[in-house]
Amino acid sequence: MTFTGSKHTRKTPLVAALAIALGASLAGASAVAAPAGAFDAERFVAVQREQRAAIERQFLLRHGPLPTAPDRPAGTVIVSNCDDSGPGSLREAFTQAVSGDVIDLTALSCSTISLTSGALISGVDYLTLNGPGADQLAIDAGGNDRAIALMGSAGKLTIDGLTVRNGSYVYDGPGTYASLAAGGCVLAEQYVTISNSVVNHCSASGKSVHGAAINATGATTLVNSIVSDATASAQADDLSATIVGGAIAGGAVYLTDTRVLGADVDAHTTTAYAGVFGGGVFGMYGVVLTGSTVSGVDVQVTAAKDAYAKGGGVGSPMTVIMDRSTVSGNRVQGTPGTGAGEQGVYFSAISGGGVYIASVPRTAPAPSSIVNSTISGNAAICDGEAGEYTRGGGGGLGTVARVPVLIANSTISGNSTNLKGGALYTRDFGALTLTNSTIAENRADFGAAIADNGTQFPYALSLTSSLVAANVAFGAGTPVQIETVHAIEGASNLIASANVALPAGTLTGDPLLGPLADNGGPTWTHALLAGSPAIDHGANPYTAEYDQRGEGYLREYGEAADIGAYEVQPLSDGIFADGFD
Repeated sequence: MTFTGSKHTRKTPLVAALAIALGASLAGASAVAAPAGAFDAERFVAVQREQRAAIERQFLLRHGPLPTAPDRPAGTVIVSNCDDSGPGSLREAFTQAVSGDVIDLTALSCSTISLTSGALISGVDYLTLNGPGADQLAIDAGGNDRAIALMGSAGKLTIDGLTVRNGSYVYDGPGTYASLAAGGCVLAEQYVTISNSVVNHCSASGKSVHGAAINATGATTLVNSIVSDATASAQADDLSATIVGGAIAGGAVYLTDTRVLGADVDAHTTTAYAGVFGGGVFGMYGVVLTGSTVSGVDVQVTAAKDAYAKGGGVGSPMTVIMDRSTVSGNRVQGTPGTGAGEQGVYFSAISGGGVYIASVPRTAPAPSSIVNSTISGNAAICDGEAGEYTRGGGGGLGTVARVPVLIANSTISGNSTNLKGGALYTRDFGALTLTNSTIAENRADFGAAIADNGTQFPYALSLTSSLVAANVAFGAGTPVQIETVHAIEGASNLIASANVALPAGTLTGDPLLGPLADNGGPTWTHALLAGSPAIDHGANPYTAEYDQRGEGYLREYGEAADIGAYEVQPLSDGIFADGFD
């Protein structure tokens, strides 16, 4: 396997401009209490902390006391034995490790270390594994246990140049939190940093699951890596079944030039409620994607009472930031029962087929931003109804964030829901702002493109130089592109239709869009075809240098910027990257 970085590594001025705007928005935002019936993110965070303590207790029950570190200074430990035991083996390096050790596997001639005696466990605080390359050496757990666990109180694990695969953690103990399965391949007490590596074919199952592939409480950082084919299964007959982070669960998750590809996530209960938060990636304190992809996650939730599924690809109760990234082809599907909900009617909600953002009451997390990115081909589907209401929607993005969500130079396309907002669903809370973005070819029952629902706060829906068209309704649903209970403000837009008055000067014609395609740059876009009314009728409020495609594709060419994420220019192959001759 050959690893390469993203096509574009230099950030455009748009990112810096947005950072200023986000800071200004945050300065003006005040923490607010949740309205009655809303998702209680504060309680959710408290429960996750309780569950983390249960993971530690459970670990000691299963594995006993952690290995005692020898009395020696930290150093580089050379692994020379490909077996799972004996002098020079990786297992010996783990059991004899001291904090700060670097375990060097680069001299091995084998392609696989097969773990036959369970997980590699260490109780030190800092440990690094250096391999020869993900295509050169794999640590294979054989489906018998997780592969690696670092349980020191500071717990910082660093992995470079390795494949970690076939880890499996199954736990079905008594009690509410005792049967929580976490980190099917990699578990760290605090921090994980993985670079130039592959983590695949990992699984975790119990009554609750945190990260079928990777789990940590602190920062979880992946660079130039792949996490694929994870399986998370939460099954409970006597309790609720919950999953957070079907593939990756961390305190804060940072993905750079990384791909999360394919995960099967299933939560099922016959007596209570079931839910999933972040089918692919979950960050308790935020998720940051840079030049990365989350794709192919399938989430199924079946409950006797309430069912909730929030964020098929990415979910956080705090902040989500995307730059030059793609969230595509993810699906959340829930089948709630008809019993009275234990957690309030809002939990009967399926929201954010691609991305879901909430925020904890009485806090002011950083505003979320989606820049130079594409959210496409995701779905949020609800089968049946629970209690009095079925709430939710947002085939691409669902948000109840209490601070602003800004979408700039981005495309949201081909997403669907049988609820509200084929592309976007927002309810009650922080302002939603779109600039230089394209919202097209999404489908929903209500608000084919955008459903802006709830009256808790008097924010307007703000759009500038954005294109909202070619979105359609399912069945007898309303064909209106934007359904909102607020005013729409902004300028230089092309919006096919809305249920409220559009700003003066808004264009409403056929935008003449090409299909979603690779038109250059790291993310896919809709090109504007010849004769499109969007050409030269937009604006550039953040004075961005480039369009969504990044360096080499000017944001302004001609009389004015084009409406939407794509700028028409001759020979769109980057010839204008250095300006005009």
